[in-house]
Amino acid sequence: MSADLQKAQKSFAIQDVYICDANLWADRTFDPSSLVAAPTHVQFKLSPTNNCETILLDPPVNNIRYLVRYLLGTGLRILKPSADPANPNITRDDLLVEIQTTFVVRYAVLPEQEAPTPEMITAFNDNAVHHVWPYWREFLQAAALRLRVPPIILPMHFARPAEQAAASPAIEAVASPDQQN
Repeated sequence: MSADLQKAQKSFAIQDVYICDANLWADRTFDPSSLVAAPTHVQFKLSPTNNCETILLDPPVNNIRYLVRYLLGTGLRILKPSADPANPNITRDDLLVEIQTTFVVRYAVLPEQEAPTPEMITAFNDNAVHHVWPYWREFLQAAALRLRVPPIILPMHFARPAEQAAASPAIEAVASPDQQN
């Protein structure tokens, strides 16, 4: 564990996790009962790196001088049975459903700590992803229910080094919902 990550973990106290942007879309010709017979592919999206900002509170609020906010983009799309999940150029015509969300994770920097450094913020990136994960899972389950698609099980998230995450594709294809057990 890096020294910058250890400093961030000692300094940052989670305050809130919330959605600042969400978009749910389903093809208007989509009939929920048609998914029973037709296999589909599901693709998940997670921003490999997050936008982050440090906010100076002047005057301090309850002795808190700094807030750190991570914005994390997530998404899911269900492809039509005729779509090729290996195609990197999926268009709206290839989709049955698309769910896109931006979460905000806000941390207070504890009063006895100094201002966060860019290195601390970068090192803490995966922690923000872990803090969003249960909220994304709940939102995805609720959205799938409302769109009348089969329940979608969000895979477990495993932390990866920032360099590896930046090199990986933003959208990862997984097996069809009926193959996920």
